[in-house]
Amino acid sequence: MRILVTGATGFIGRTLVLRALRDEPVTEVIAPVRSPDKLREQLAREGTAGTRKLRMVKAAAPEWQLGDLGTLDREVHCAGVLFGRSRDEYFQVNVDGTLRLLETVPGNPHAVVLSSQSAGGPTPEGHHAK
Repeated sequence: MRILVTGATGFIGRTLVLRALRDEPVTEVIAPVRSPDKLREQLAREGTAGTRKLRMVKAAAPEWQLGDLGTLDREVHCAGVLFGRSRDEYFQVNVDGTLRLLETVPGNPHAVVLSSQSAGGPTPEGHHAK
């Protein structure tokens, strides 16, 4: 089974990647991330660096330029921004990015889309994302 997991550097996404890497029926985990180095460092701390089942692709919402991934069996989308500088930026990544991902992933994989309760909308004027 081939699975794509977005948000692999986040708490839930990384947990899913770690689980999928240990799951025998999973033959490949594809993780589109903004920073492959960040995911490598996180996995090294978890004692999981260097697995052949993991394929990192440098990509991010809303474009999701994933290249040719071949047919996927599962897709778990848990990437998104918690803060945006504007309402448009927030929705462009979290809504438009999700729709684009679902449209562009090859095949017809079973998909799960997660959301974060921390995602509370655009960052208020005068505040900064931490």
